[in-house]
Amino acid sequence: AREVVRREVGGEATTDFRVDPRWRMNMAMPDGGLFATPADVVKFTQVFVRNDGKVLSKESVQTMLTEQVPSWGLGWALNKDGSFHHTGSSGTLTWGNPRTGVAGALFCQIQDYKTKAHESLMLRERFREAVDSATKTHRGETQR
Repeated sequence: AREVVRREVGGEATTDFRVDPRWRMNMAMPDGGLFATPADVVKFTQVFVRNDGKVLSKESVQTMLTEQVPSWGLGWALNKDGSFHHTGSSGTLTWGNPRTGVAGALFCQIQDYKTKAHESLMLRERFREAVDSATKTHRGETQR
């Protein structure tokens, strides 16, 4: 058996990636070969922002966004302002804020993470600040 990732381009199905389970794959990174687009990750994050019970039960979402150990829910880091986020092994970020209804994702690949972690952190913070500022203006809130 094989696993195949396909996508539709211009009405035609194309093969993006093939995996044969007999292949030995050693993944050095925690993502283990997870493939997604920023748009899909935002849709997933919106499941937690909206908590409407359509994809996951409201109770499941609430449990995942409830502190289980200091500053952590289940799979999400919890922020003091009520927002939550998850970072990937190479600098990727997704976050959501149920209070404002905003969900976002920033995809980047920083393979030399040990020496470039500070740059990644600054990029993620500046990106979130820019999105927050833009969405405040869009929602009619005053800038700080």
